Amino acid sequence: MNDMTSDNRTSEELLAAALASARSDPSDQSEERWALVRTLHRRADRTIFQKAASWCLSNDVAERVLGADLLAQLGAGSDASRRLFAPQSEPFLSKLLRDPEDRVVMSALYALGHLDAGDPAEIAQSSTHTSPDVRHAVAYALGGRIDALSIQVLTALSNDPDDEVRDWATFGLGTLCELDTADVREALFARVSDCHSDVREEALLGLATRGDQRAVPHIISALKEGSPSHLILEAAEEMLKACPSEDELRHLATERRQ
Repeated sequence: MNDMTSDNRTSEELLAAALASARSDPSDQSEERWALVRTLHRRADRTIFQKAASWCLSNDVAERVLGADLLAQLGAGSDASRRLFAPQSEPFLSKLLRDPEDRVVMSALYALGHLDAGDPAEIAQSSTHTSPDVRHAVAYALGGRIDALSIQVLTALSNDPDDEVRDWATFGLGTLCELDTADVREALFARVSDCHSDVREEALLGLATRGDQRAVPHIISALKEGSPSHLILEAAEEMLKACPSEDELRHLATERRQ
């Protein structure tokens, strides 16, 4: 089912349909469920906020997950209403961080990440969770934050045993975060030889945007592989801004773009 951009149903009717779909989908990932959620997101409607908030307090797991997913981007249909309900939503979402169900905690974490909300100390409590999916959600929630604790947690997660967790944490440190400190650079440099290509490339781009010349030989090596990713080409471009005299890097980057 596609996004229902022209759905004429009332908010109450859409909420009922979303709940019915959520209750029939224990994976929380059906196309129908998310099409309804996205349709509701585009409405900056207090009725939706109130229902979603009440679901966050429900004894029903499906309702708590759906409530968090709705609060995550309610009002996303226009810049004027984006995050309109963020201050009111934060207490409900933060409470869900202590939920016994992993899927609820995950939805709350992703919602707080979308809203750029939540206390880093409360979010960080899930950073050592046994579920890699929850740890990934922590990396998402903290990505781009520059407080000391968030950087510390993202650094730890960039060394996580799970590839996807390392990838998002490295992206959070290297691209989403604009902080340029020795600690951030060292965390990124520690990943330039990672076993996962996406992690390596995110680390190299993060170093390149900070003008860290230790990335140069690694970017050159990646360019020589023949079919470099867009991340490597972007890293080469950023590195050349800081090191315009790197002739080999310039030659390879120009050659690979053609």
